[in-house]
Amino acid sequence: MDWQWTSRSTAPKHVITLPPSTGRWRTRSSGSPRSPGCQKGEAFSNRCAEARLSKAFAAAGFHTLGVDLSAPLIELARIDFSAAGLDGEWLEGDARDFSLDRVFDLAACPVNSLAHLQTTVDMAKHLRTVSDNLRPRGNYWVQLDLKDAEKEDPIERWEFELEDETLEFEWSVVEFDSEFETHQDRILRKGKPIFEERHRMKRWFFKDWSRLLADSPFMLTGAYDGNSFSLMIVPSPYRSTPSILAAKGRLPYPSLSLL
Repeated sequence: MDWQWTSRSTAPKHVITLPPSTGRWRTRSSGSPRSPGCQKGEAFSNRCAEARLSKAFAAAGFHTLGVDLSAPLIELARIDFSAAGLDGEWLEGDARDFSLDRVFDLAACPVNSLAHLQTTVDMAKHLRTVSDNLRPRGNYWVQLDLKDAEKEDPIERWEFELEDETLEFEWSVVEFDSEFETHQDRILRKGKPIFEERHRMKRWFFKDWSRLLADSPFMLTGAYDGNSFSLMIVPSPYRSTPSILAAKGRLPYPSLSLL
């Protein structure tokens, strides 16, 4: 992966980290999520869907709020939280433009959901909106696949529980070009599909992200390899040598991380 940065005239307000792809999120979701300098507080999840990640934050002691455009998904999340004995807040809202009644310590967006934002204008609006709802020195964890131009994505599968039944979720990319790709989601019961849908998603590359972040309130402080899940060295426009900025300790400004 080539790291490219454009110049910035002002210092960032927040930092952003890119964690590993879906497998690592599932592992972390079963335990206690951690963020540099933020072990407890208030966390909100963008495009929270059924709020699997929010449950992990809530179980770890965070007060959580889930944001999603889908009222049915928010209702499912609310029911799931209640069944687990957890408390949470919910907001039906567009990821590009929402306003919370207070600022939060941490934000997260799981499972490549930001690829639904298909233009740089929409993504820039989203980053600005998240920044407006974060405290100074707040963190944003983003799970977003930054693509290799010619590489095909492997099929991913994982199990989940629904109404005391174990089902399997299958995700794959069935076609792609230089700009977009078609994702296929299937739910399987004993190997047989019982649900299937397809989505047109944006193919994001690190070059695009570097341009966006240069004009955003965020600074990238960590990124993880999608295959090995190892922390990658990120060249910083604010340092003379490459640094791993988000590995440990408190940061002097809020951050965004790609997971």
